[in-house]
Amino acid sequence: MLPAVEMLESVSQEEMQEGMEQFQAWMTKCGDRLVEMGSPLGAGVTSSREGDAPTPTEGGITGYSIIEAADMDEALELLEGHPHLGWHKSCEIEVHEFLEA
Repeated sequence: MLPAVEMLESVSQEEMQEGMEQFQAWMTKCGDRLVEMGSPLGAGVTSSREGDAPTPTEGGITGYSIIEAADMDEALELLEGHPHLGWHKSCEIEVHEFLEA
């Protein structure tokens, strides 16, 4: 199980409330640049072109949010103070650019 998931299973109501307050502060900071708050994600699998049986992903992405930024620097600036970065030393945020089709 991922450390972040393990941590969430063991937090008290008070800790959960504090975490939500931190998220509210981060969401306020982002303002309308937070396009979609997103959602937690469960376990994932990897599928291959060769048709092998799907295999569980290693590590894992535990949730997502969509922010709008002019460039990667601005996106990273918006992530400063994000609550996940202070929860556990193994917590990371992966940033991807959406490419127009």
